[in-house]
Amino acid sequence: MPDHLASFQLDFLTPDLFQKIVKKAVAEGSRVRGNHGNYINFHMGDILLIVRTAYDPEKGLDYITGFDSHIKGCCVWDCVIEREEENEDPTVKTVFIKSNGKELPLPLINGDILPAYSKGESFPAQIAAYPEEISFQREDTGGAIVAKDGQTVSICGKALGFREGQTVYMGGVMTRFLICLLKTDHGEIELAFPGNLVDEKEEEENLLCPGSYVRCQGTLTGNPAIYVREKGIPGKEREEIKK
Repeated sequence: MPDHLASFQLDFLTPDLFQKIVKKAVAEGSRVRGNHGNYINFHMGDILLIVRTAYDPEKGLDYITGFDSHIKGCCVWDCVIEREEENEDPTVKTVFIKSNGKELPLPLINGDILPAYSKGESFPAQIAAYPEEISFQREDTGGAIVAKDGQTVSICGKALGFREGQTVYMGGVMTRFLICLLKTDHGEIELAFPGNLVDEKEEEENLLCPGSYVRCQGTLTGNPAIYVREKGIPGKEREEIKK
């Protein structure tokens, strides 16, 4: 599932430090109600750390099933589901959405909050992409987003702007990373990536500006816990599921 700590340069975290952050997240984070448990969203500057939990009806408690991370971005897509990927963990959701007549894999954070996941169902989600490799150039690359192997996608587009993202913990900046706003045929999308992913050649660094063209490969992630579903499913629906 969406673990993008390397994109935020947080892959240095030791198990002890990560455990401290998780404890603070559980104590202070906001709950997003899912069909099978709660997601705990912990704000850390420009990112969210999400603690996934599932509900145990016998004990009446939620238990941790995993962790996700995502940038707090501004790009919202209207997504139409083609199909859902099967997963034994109900708190883990990946759907395939329509894009120019083809399917795109979209792993979700806070994913278990939609009323249905069947073909044709639609929902808005805040979308971001996390490149594993990226290049900048002056020549027009086009604006396609194309599915590759597994959950990997290829993205091309025109850069509209760049900004610095920060991860913040206990009032201090832990790391800094880059966010590029990209125009594509599917819509605008933000790319989050560490600075060391950029080629150290001077020509490449000079292209970190609006108007340059981008090619990258990586993964998409969507957050449907926005607008009316910011807090997840309504409480009455959750109670019915628990029964």
